[in-house]
Amino acid sequence: MLSGEILGESNTNYDNIMVGFLVSTNIDLLLNDQFTQKVIGEFKNGGLFSGNFNSEIDNIIYYKAFAENQTGISYGTVNKISITKSTNPQNQSPTEQAISKLEKDSIELPGGWNDNSWFGLYKAYENGWVYHSVHGWLYLSANSSDGIWAWSENRSWVWSSKEIYPFLYQPSIGNWIYYLTNRNGQPIYFNYSNNSLEGIDP
Repeated sequence: MLSGEILGESNTNYDNIMVGFLVSTNIDLLLNDQFTQKVIGEFKNGGLFSGNFNSEIDNIIYYKAFAENQTGISYGTVNKISITKSTNPQNQSPTEQAISKLEKDSIELPGGWNDNSWFGLYKAYENGWVYHSVHGWLYLSANSSDGIWAWSENRSWVWSSKEIYPFLYQPSIGNWIYYLTNRNGQPIYFNYSNNSLEGIDP
């Protein structure tokens, strides 16, 4: 529900005033824009009015109120709403849970990229895969407990969390690895099972 108010004298006659809101995913909110929707409002009490807007998108929308009569139209300031769908983690797949965990600590960047506070730069895809700027292609999985599992062609499954990364546990070797740096596009790890560096070209 969107709400607005006409700021005027208490004796204002509202009978001949049409009120409502312009709503769009575009901040410009142009009437002739295909993405702009006009929502007609209703007066509630004095100059207060409201209107209902049903959004099918999980995105940021912009809106501004308007009041129109025979002399013209006036607009309010542009406001922004971030719409996120509330999803019960118990109804999510393990992959959806993993991506959802990352999104909580991430900043959206242009081109679909995300900057996570501990995981780094990644781009998520609908099929459950993410492309990580350091670790390459990863398939993610998680459950209701802390931490995220990631599968890659080179390392198989590894597990880590916000609290311990860049330490990663690798079950196939029964020990921990530690991400050190990236050299020539190649991640370098310290393998605790044999106390050696991995990922360095001979």
